[in-house]
Amino acid sequence: MNQRLLSILFIGLFLSIISIAVAATVYTVVHFNVQSVVAFSVTLPDSSTTNSSGTSTSDIYFNCTDGGGNCADLEPCLTGGSNCQNISTTTPIFEYDNIGTVNIDLGIYFNTTLPSCITVYGNTTASCTGTPIANNQVTINSSFAPLGGTMKYYLCADFATCSALDETRQLTHNGTQV
Repeated sequence: MNQRLLSILFIGLFLSIISIAVAATVYTVVHFNVQSVVAFSVTLPDSSTTNSSGTSTSDIYFNCTDGGGNCADLEPCLTGGSNCQNISTTTPIFEYDNIGTVNIDLGIYFNTTLPSCITVYGNTTASCTGTPIANNQVTINSSFAPLGGTMKYYLCADFATCSALDETRQLTHNGTQV
């Protein structure tokens, strides 16, 4: 075969391969990323105790003054008995704000079991009824939206025949992206 004819055939074959590659469908995966931020703040009646860093905000106290432990509907106060939750004036013990970028399920729980003579109730309305808070997480707001406004939360404790005790538990506030 002639060298020139071989060159023409090769170029013709090459051009047909190129045209097939140009005619083929090509897919590109495109990713769109928006950062998710799960963050909320917790404020107690003393407005200087706002916390969104994951560290302790403040101590709260349920003080039963009956030596036999027969106290019902105890409302919590901060250290020294000042800056208390006050259901009658609708002052909550906690106010939550979703300061992140995603909806969250907001929950709370104690780090260990409470003494059997104590029950703590939580509610988003100003009352001493509600969901018992224990060492299993309780969801207090489902799909709490960013910039959805402040959520008020109230706690009350019932002491049933507790004899002299001084117990401490850690209450964990937890937000999980939905």
